[in-house]
Amino acid sequence: MAYDPGPEDSIFRAGFIDASISRGWRVAFGVSLAESSKGPESCRGRMQSLAKKKRRPPRPVAPAESRAVETATVAWMLSVTTTLVCGSSAAIAWALARGQQGADRLLLLARYLHFSSVVTAAVSLVLLAVVLKYRQQAPPPSIVAVAAIVAVLPILAAFL
Repeated sequence: MAYDPGPEDSIFRAGFIDASISRGWRVAFGVSLAESSKGPESCRGRMQSLAKKKRRPPRPVAPAESRAVETATVAWMLSVTTTLVCGSSAAIAWALARGQQGADRLLLLARYLHFSSVVTAAVSLVLLAVVLKYRQQAPPPSIVAVAAIVAVLPILAAFL
């Protein structure tokens, strides 16, 4: 089976797109116009030497925050997420059980979920204070505001 050049190959060989591609190639490899007009053989040694250069791996950047603060931040965000999931699940379970007669177990599930959302809300408020005090770079204000609202809502609902 012989190689059948497609239309892209014939256009490339004819030189229609050679000007734009070779200009970028000359800039990328630092080849002058006189060298590139001699053909690819004159540039082959230069490309091979560029390919053989050993590049140093980038040095790892030291984290700006300590591990304890990073752990507190992750725990804070996990507790906020857990509070949101438990609180919304409790609200859905309570709404489903509200109009039904034999929905005692669903109401019990809603109460357990609400209790767990109140506990995780308290934990997230404590962790929020730790994160705000010890992080060098404070979290974005919008995230702090949403996290505080998510944490306060189940606690307020417990008192109503």
